[in-house]
This record gives sequence, C-alpha cells and structure tokens, in this order.
Amino acid sequence: MNNIRTLVILGASGDLTARLLLPGLGTLLNEQPERDITVIGSARDDFPGPLGPDDDVRGADWPQTVAKAFDSVGATGPSVERVKETTRWVECDVTDASQLSSLLDDVEGPVCLYFALAPAITRKACEALKSLDSLPSDLSLALEKPVGTDLESARELNAWSGNWSMRTTHSGWIISWGCPACWT
Repeated sequence: MNNIRTLVILGASGDLTARLLLPGLGTLLNEQPERDITVIGSARDDFPGPLGPDDDVRGADWPQTVAKAFDSVGATGPSVERVKETTRWVECDVTDASQLSSLLDDVEGPVCLYFALAPAITRKACEALKSLDSLPSDLSLALEKPVGTDLESARELNAWSGNWSMRTTHSGWIISWGCPACWT
C-alpha cells in the first residue's frame, strides 16, 4: 500500500469520509511528509457542500472539505499541502462500467479505489469493474466494512475480491489485505 499514487474515494460525499477517513489520511500524511499522493473524491453528483446548519464537517466544495478535515487533526507539512493543492472532485456513477473506465483512465497509478459506499452499491460497482475488458495491473480496492448485506452476499463478495482487496474500517484502519490479481 505504500506505493499508492492516487486514492479515489467512491461515495466521498458521505459524512463518514469527512468525519473519519479524511482526518485519518491527514494524520498519516502528517507522519509521512514525503508521501506523494493525489486524492480524488467521487460520487454520482456534484459535491453537495454542507447539508444544513449542523453539518460541521463539509466545506463549500471538495477541496475545502479536505482542508477542513486535515485541519481538524492539525495535519501540516509538504504531503498535506500537496494533497490540498491537487485534490479534485469527479462525478462518476460507480454502477456504470463506462464511467468507471473513464475514471480509471484519468488517474495516475498505482491506484486505490476506496469504497465509501453502502454494501449493495459496492457490489454493483464491483460487478461493473468485473465487466471491464481490462483493469490496471496496479489497481487496489479498499472495502469498508460491512462487506455485503447479509452472510451470503458477504461470502460472494469475498469470493471475488479476496485476492485484490483490503478491508478497512470507516477510519481507514486496514483489516486485511490482498494483492491485485487477474479477474477470472
């Protein structure tokens, strides 16, 4: 995971991304000032901005949200500043294979797709990925728990993702990791 060049957060408009994932990333970057990573937020629509007066974690746009999350943990330094300067938002319906393909064509590898999505949408996104003719050989997937909507769907998702995915908690802690492999 140390070689990941681009982190794409799918479902990045959710509050857990701003409350947990981005501050966790800010803490990592604070500890590793030499890390060079681009962070891309993505969801089906434009970034929503604050969702009411009590939304204290989102900024007016994605770059402001990233900066606010990093500031919340006191993250500073060269890697933090690089992310703040280069982060961007990309609209993408993750259940649409052509949109996922375009997203992957537009990022520098090695790439990690972080699924900050409901289990049912994660499954549809994995099906869309699986339908592509090819995937980058340096692609990694990070799946937030829970994986699946019930025991059977979790087992099915694990059957196809075990070799190329990592499992994480909402705050980005890795539960297990597998290297990218060919889809069969």
